[in-house]
Amino acid sequence: AGALHSLALVMVYCAVWAVIFGLLFGEFFGSVGLQAFGMEPLWMERSGVTLTALLVFTVAVGVVHIALGLILGIWEAVVRRSGKELSERLGKLVALVAMFWIVGALSRLIPQEYLTPGVAVLVLGIVLLGAPMGWVGILLGPIEALGIVGNVLSYLRIGAIGLSSVYLAEVANRLFGVTANVMVGGLVAGLLHALNLALGIASPTIQSLRLHYVEFFTKFYEGGGEAFRPFRQTAL
Repeated sequence: AGALHSLALVMVYCAVWAVIFGLLFGEFFGSVGLQAFGMEPLWMERSGVTLTALLVFTVAVGVVHIALGLILGIWEAVVRRSGKELSERLGKLVALVAMFWIVGALSRLIPQEYLTPGVAVLVLGIVLLGAPMGWVGILLGPIEALGIVGNVLSYLRIGAIGLSSVYLAEVANRLFGVTANVMVGGLVAGLLHALNLALGIASPTIQSLRLHYVEFFTKFYEGGGEAFRPFRQTAL
């Protein structure tokens, strides 16, 4: 009963946020809200011209999340006085900032005069990454730096999942409109919306857990330690 109550409470919180984001994006079973009730998005529409902006925002979330994990890892290395871990994690953080600094300069989001300093900072990050590995670090340093980019791009799956739900809802609504039989069209649309709802519950949960455990926790968390033994009274 306790587990079911906790699950129901989580679902209530999810439902509240679903309503909030539905109002922000103007979505109610896809475009039904707009067509039936004239519900305009309060913020933006999750398709068309906003597609690039949503994907860029998703990457930005990934950069911030990974950077936070690396900062925690740097602090952990300082506390443990591990110079090797400190150099590696600091190098990853510097390389992460430098690579997106370079991307910003190449795409003219920031002045192009910052391109050369960005490359210099990237080289510094690669050196910090490879230093604990010795001569092998000359080869592995750049590879590790590219691995950080892969970690960040993994966050695109969140944006992809969000956009797929929009288009699946639109497919359901259009199938309902093109079907001659209202009953058949309603059944097909209902099944697709039910599938969309199920995917909307399962996929973001699984992907969020994966990003936390695989991309975020690995930047600072290490398993191990001693098993917890609570205080207890023993008979003499």
